[in-house]
Order: sequence, then C-alpha cells, then structure tokens
Amino acid sequence: MNSHNIEQNLCAPGNFIIDILRIILIGYSISAFSLPAVANDENDYLNQLSEEISKPEYLDKARAEILSSEKEERANKSGVIANNSDNILRDIKQFEFVLQRKFPSSYKLYSELKPPGRVKVYDTYKSSQKLSSAKRKIIDIFLGVEN
Repeated sequence: MNSHNIEQNLCAPGNFIIDILRIILIGYSISAFSLPAVANDENDYLNQLSEEISKPEYLDKARAEILSSEKEERANKSGVIANNSDNILRDIKQFEFVLQRKFPSSYKLYSELKPPGRVKVYDTYKSSQKLSSAKRKIIDIFLGVEN
C-alpha cells in the first residue's frame, strides 16, 4: 500500500464518518466514567461538612463552655444569665437563643440533635436550672452516651 492509497482510505467519506462517530463515542465514554467521580466528590464534600461538626475541637470547646458555666453558676448561685431565668425557663426558643449567642460550640452540637434530644436538654435545664447541666446533656446525647 503506497501513501496515495492511505490518503484515499483516510479521506474516504465512509471512513471519515466512522472516525467522527468513534471520537463522539470516546467522548461519551470518558464523560460517563467521570460522572461518578464528580458525584463521589460531592458526596465526600457533604460528608466532610457533616463530620466537621463532630470534630474534637467542637467537643473541646463545648466542654470548656461547661467549665465557664460552672464557674458563673458558683459565682451567681444560679445557672442562668442574670435576670433572664424566668424567660429562659418558660420558653425553649429563648433557651436556644441564649445557648446560640453565649455558647456557640454547645449550640452547634445541640443543633445536631434530633428534636427529642433537644427536649431532653431543655428539660434538664428546667429541672436543674443550670446551663452546665444542660450542656453536659448535649454532649452525652451527641456522643450517644444517652439517647
């Protein structure tokens, strides 16, 4: 086969169309294999975000917040922010607001709890009237020590 025959085979209309179809098929094959990789990347990213909340630093900070509450409770002889105990005890939303504003790490863990767990935390606060007790309950439920 000489070079003239090779050029004719490459430039023949039937071969050109087959070559184009091969290129398209290869492109689809590549994209089909890359889609699961993109989906896996998205799943990995979402898993990282959800796992971020359980990193030890949140637990460590939440534990430090317990210590600060205990210190404040000993100083005030109560477990609540000064003059707000009636509002907090009457309303879970007010309790959550104070927790979110003053104790962000505890609130992050609290926000991951299912509603029954949140109610247990608030009930613990209502019965003990101590934020430190409620924060201990958050950590216990979050870690699965208690349901």
